[in-house]
Amino acid sequence: MCRRPSPTLHTMRVVFTKRPGTSYEIAVHREAGAALAPRNGPGGHPYLPHDLLHLLVEVEASIPLGVFGQLAAGDNGLFWPADPAERTKPPAVERRRGPRCPIRQRQTWPDPRSW
Repeated sequence: MCRRPSPTLHTMRVVFTKRPGTSYEIAVHREAGAALAPRNGPGGHPYLPHDLLHLLVEVEASIPLGVFGQLAAGDNGLFWPADPAERTKPPAVERRRGPRCPIRQRQTWPDPRSW
């Protein structure tokens, strides 16, 4: 089995700001990666933001690379970098994450009609 190296996890602060109705804004302040622009959440329950549930489940279940764990590790996820110059995608080679696993050989079986 091909194993990828474990990511280095960093700390971050997530701020949920209530907006009119069920809408809210999320701001992420992190150690790793580019500064991120705040984004609007998808809405949801009047007093329990949808994305807050993701954060709570990841923390309580110790999921290191869930939505917010990936943000802490430096990935941008659904956020845009705050600096417009950093919003262009790098070449595909630079987007790869770690070593690629070798392609497994396809198992070939004899044709059952030849039995």
